[in-house]
Amino acid sequence: MRAGLNEDNVLTIARCIQVLSHSIANKVELQPYLLFIDVYYVAIKIEKQLKGRKPFPTPSPHRSQTTPKGKEIFMILLRS
Repeated sequence: MRAGLNEDNVLTIARCIQVLSHSIANKVELQPYLLFIDVYYVAIKIEKQLKGRKPFPTPSPHRSQTTPKGKEIFMILLRS
């Protein structure tokens, strides 16, 4: 990690799953993974699948448009 802290892999994975949307997090938890990078790629794959099912993206009134999603969240967590 950037700060020079060594965080347990399990804690990193749990922290990352916690910030995902519920629909993605529920599906990620059902997949097998050992490392953070496994969770990252599974989450990206699921996010692409969910986006592919919606023919026209509609903004959710419950979410701000400035909220980082998917890859951006993982990159923020990696930098911290």
